[in-house]
Order: sequence, then structure tokens, then C-alpha cells
Amino acid sequence: MNKEKLKREVKELSLLEHNWDGYGAEQFTKEMIDKVNDVINYLDDKVIDPSCIVPCYDGIGLKWKNNKNSLVIHIGDNITYSYISYEEEENNSYGKIFDYNEINGLLEEFYGEEK
Repeated sequence: MNKEKLKREVKELSLLEHNWDGYGAEQFTKEMIDKVNDVINYLDDKVIDPSCIVPCYDGIGLKWKNNKNSLVIHIGDNITYSYISYEEEENNSYGKIFDYNEINGLLEEFYGEEK
């Protein structure tokens, strides 16, 4: 994992100004950027880089893709995850993350079939 590259991408998001989405989204606070960087620091070095880092009106998402599935870790006031299966809708799941260890566990499960 290239954590420094990811942190540069997050830094670019910190430069977005008020109304960056055209719908009144606020600029990301230093606390929000620090929280995202904390999550990145905690990720296992063996984890594949997210396919993208996306700004959201209420936080920042780290998104991974695997075949026709995606896993998004959303970092806002809370840290949540969304697992989306584009083939098997009944396998979709969402939840709140209480411990950063859960993120590495989710990623291990997500990519487990490829290892």
C-alpha cells in the first residue's frame, strides 16, 4: 500500500472550498482530514490501495473494488462501511465501525478469495 500517495490525495481534498459540490457542501475540517489520515495509517501495509478516494457531503470515502463488488469505508462523524454486490443484492451490507481493526478485517474478507 502506498500510504503517502493516499495522503497526498486526501490533502488535495482538504483544498476543496465551501460549495465544492454545487449543493452547499462544507470545506473539510482539519479534524476530518486528520481522521482520514489516521485510518490510512492504521491500514495493513499488505492491503491493496483503494481504487479511489471520494469526497462526500458529510465525509470522505475510501473505495475498493473486487470484480463486481465494492467496499466503501466512509469516514465522517462516524466511520461506517458499505459492501455492495452488484451480482447478489442480498449480500449487500452496511454497518458502523467501532475499531480500526474492523477495517482491516473487512478488507481481508473482501479480498480473501483472491489470496
